[in-house]
Amino acid sequence: MKIKKYLLHIGLLIAVVISLVFSAIIWIDPATFHRNTTQTTTTNESGNSADTTVHYDLADVYSPTGIAITQNKQQTQLTSSKDNLISDLCKDLRKIKVQQIIVQNDKDFNTYRKDLLENDNIILSYSNQVSIGLFEKLIGRSDIAKQYENQRFQHIVLPTANHREIYLLNDVNYKVYKLRLKTSIPAEVYRRVTAKDIQQTPIEYQEISKGHYIKNYPKGVTVPKYSYLINRENSSLFVTHLLGASSSNSIATKEHDGVTTYTTDNGQRLVINSKDGTVNYAREGRANEDKKDSFNDALKDGFDNLSHLGVSLDDVRYQNYDENHHQVTYQSYINGYPIISPNFYGTYEIGMQPNGATEYRFSVDDLQVPLPNNNQTVNLPPTSQVLQTMKSKNYNLGKVKSIIVGYQWTQNSGSQMVVDLTPTYFIRYNGNWINYQTLSQNH
Repeated sequence: MKIKKYLLHIGLLIAVVISLVFSAIIWIDPATFHRNTTQTTTTNESGNSADTTVHYDLADVYSPTGIAITQNKQQTQLTSSKDNLISDLCKDLRKIKVQQIIVQNDKDFNTYRKDLLENDNIILSYSNQVSIGLFEKLIGRSDIAKQYENQRFQHIVLPTANHREIYLLNDVNYKVYKLRLKTSIPAEVYRRVTAKDIQQTPIEYQEISKGHYIKNYPKGVTVPKYSYLINRENSSLFVTHLLGASSSNSIATKEHDGVTTYTTDNGQRLVINSKDGTVNYAREGRANEDKKDSFNDALKDGFDNLSHLGVSLDDVRYQNYDENHHQVTYQSYINGYPIISPNFYGTYEIGMQPNGATEYRFSVDDLQVPLPNNNQTVNLPPTSQVLQTMKSKNYNLGKVKSIIVGYQWTQNSGSQMVVDLTPTYFIRYNGNWINYQTLSQNH
């Protein structure tokens, strides 16, 4: 017992020393741990040239966020702590060529699910609907007829028996787009999902209301816990990227109680809160402008605006498009799970109005380096237990739109430069995300 106690103390001491070393390096030279990027010069909304960090591929940000496999009418979620499995599969799919699309319509959710489970397959899933036009970007092709570019789907289904077909499925209207291929799905796809280091977790998809379903973990799920060093970007980065590098003489600055507000004479406003790290940028619209974007164009415009922020997008993925508010939301993902937190940690909201008005909301804090944590994990209960808890707390289950597993972002108690990412369930209830651990406090 004494030996174990000493080893534990030594392990903790080593972790603290490593953390302090990383902290010192970042404090002295933050660029040491910044991801490799290249620089180009672009013209921003103010008409001034500004160096922007380049440049992430639209297909990466709009890549799927989850993967599952169907075998003998049973589904399991696949994750890998060693490889970026989804990214590798998407690269493999760039070798396919589409010959024809056939549209099928299922009558209801039960028929839709039955068809999906009928044959063994691999399923790549998005957090929400995307356009078939973006699927073309994902596979790096332009073989699909333009008439389909605004059609929506949420799942890419790769049959394991027929390598000349791909299916795109829409959970909202139960439409199925059958893609006949000129070339077979690469064999690498099927080898990757059967690798020895792949973790498998049983799942079931359960519809809670039309167009809204949850990924049900009938036996619970074990998810790694992480700690990261964070980097807080300097305000000057966003002044340069969003307001313009050469327009400092036209920028008015006000500071009050830790909040700095920058305004320009051409209708731009940038507010940075040094206390909670939130950033709000807004640009006024134009009276004579009334742009009506299609669904596909709105998603592409969202990415273009996201790229202007100059932040790292390595782990950022598309989360949702709100058509009523013309807003695209992007989320940071770790090992296939999103970071859900207040103050926009890991979240980027891009608002784009028809009159040209734009608004960005995000955080100056981003993740840099994962720290040793002795391979800690969290065992989450079956999803049914979450629903039972909500029912016992008198929540209206009719207002539940989604239940997902994600990471809670919390400040590490030992260092201001370290955050802990703890897995938990999040419930989309009445328009807000609720942490499963705080159900009783929020009701």
